Amino acid sequence: MDRKQLFSNLLFFFLAIITLISASFAWFNLSQVGEIGGIQSDVESLMGMLHLEVKRGSEDDFHIIKEHNEMIELFDLTKPGDSYTFRIRFTNDSSRERAITASIINIQSIPYGDYDLLDVFYLENITIINDGVDISDQNNITPNSSDPVIKHGQLLNYYRLSNLIDTYNNIRLFTPINVFPGDEAVITFTIVYDETTENINYSYNSLYFDSLFVTGY
Repeated sequence: MDRKQLFSNLLFFFLAIITLISASFAWFNLSQVGEIGGIQSDVESLMGMLHLEVKRGSEDDFHIIKEHNEMIELFDLTKPGDSYTFRIRFTNDSSRERAITASIINIQSIPYGDYDLLDVFYLENITIINDGVDISDQNNITPNSSDPVIKHGQLLNYYRLSNLIDTYNNIRLFTPINVFPGDEAVITFTIVYDETTENINYSYNSLYFDSLFVTGY
């Protein structure tokens, strides 16, 4: 692979299978992956440039997730209204300009009848800061449909996951960002479990994401 043309696809385990407990309408996290290796790259010179951090709700501090148990603890006992904010930091320590983009890969659910968690999880607050400059308004995610939808008495959010995924079950978070040598790009986004969700039948559903996939050149 030509390092001057392309650097590798960088893969970080984002979130595995999430299952609901009906009695308390709370969540616990189950993973299909035995170990989490963190961010990986087959271009050794880029290791350490990219970091993923997560925080829950209104917590002050972000957490770097490296171990499977840390992921379980962070996503334990999720309930309607809870949110998770993800922060991608890319520091260009190389000698030339780089460009990065990111997608959430293979977002799927195992619905219970007509109760689909993709309808009651939504994406909000994508913020992009490049070299200290807010360029968020240069990146817009357009829902698949602008028509209002009511399911089971609940008005669904326009930015629900089911209204954002493409034909491959992916969501592209932002278009390529050019980062100059020595600069840092910081991207944050939040996934929210819709606080208006009340129907207990969602508790028999499950939802999973394969990865947060960051690519660049």
